[in-house]
Amino acid sequence: MNDSKLYPGGWKGLGACVLFWGVSMFLSVFDWMAASIIHIQLGLSLLLSGMCAWFILNLLQKHNVPTFSYQFKVKYKELFLWLFLAAIGLILGVSIPIQESLPSIPILDKLIKDIMDNLSQLSPIILLLAVVVMAPIFEELIFRGVLLNGFLHRYSKIKAVLLASALFALTHGIPQQMITAFILGGYLGWIYAKTRNSTLVIVAHFFNNGLAVLISFLLLGGDAFTNSEMSYYSSFTARYGLSMSILLFVGSIALLLVSLFQIRKLLTKEGFAQEEIVRQEEATQESGLS
Repeated sequence: MNDSKLYPGGWKGLGACVLFWGVSMFLSVFDWMAASIIHIQLGLSLLLSGMCAWFILNLLQKHNVPTFSYQFKVKYKELFLWLFLAAIGLILGVSIPIQESLPSIPILDKLIKDIMDNLSQLSPIILLLAVVVMAPIFEELIFRGVLLNGFLHRYSKIKAVLLASALFALTHGIPQQMITAFILGGYLGWIYAKTRNSTLVIVAHFFNNGLAVLISFLLLGGDAFTNSEMSYYSSFTARYGLSMSILLFVGSIALLLVSLFQIRKLLTKEGFAQEEIVRQEEATQESGLS
């Protein structure tokens, strides 16, 4: 039997995304009931993500799929510093400029404003837990730990990473977010494909979301979640001038490139370390069975 067929493929991955969106759309119908419904909707969405991951994991285990496991140990801890710096460069040098350069679409602008209005109803603690903590954990365990892991057993690395990134982008729904989500998904997929390590992608995603929220408040202040029409770079330029805004952009790109170079070197070492960890765990399991 071909073991690779037991892993999720492109159509199964797309089906999982459609299921997620279907339930999310169903939950959004109840927004009229009360303003506080967003707390319930957010909780149910996170619960749904966990259930999807649990279902796929159990399906794989039922078929005794080999070499499937989450790796959380990280040998080269300096990776975390460069992941943090790369997140700064990625947000300020890529994500924000792309989002602000896209043409305005009235219908989508209204949708974004409605989302921001809903988010503004959440307490800061719930918002941080959902966006900065829970979302990176659930999304990485599903999109990298389950889907990308399966794609890597069925397709080439490039095709697997691109496919997982496309599915990750689709779940974000809004075109402005889909483009940046695809880029983020490719970055996280590259890290996972090199190491098969879940901790690294969860932490990298945590840095990205956490810094995005922090930068929103630093540049937009109290209007970060109440005025979706405000521009990050326009706000920065108004405060510090055009030359400082250009310097911020160029510096962010430079920081991103340097960070990616350092991450690439460390990922190669970490990849070998992860392979050794897997070999040791497999040897331990075999000795326990004998």
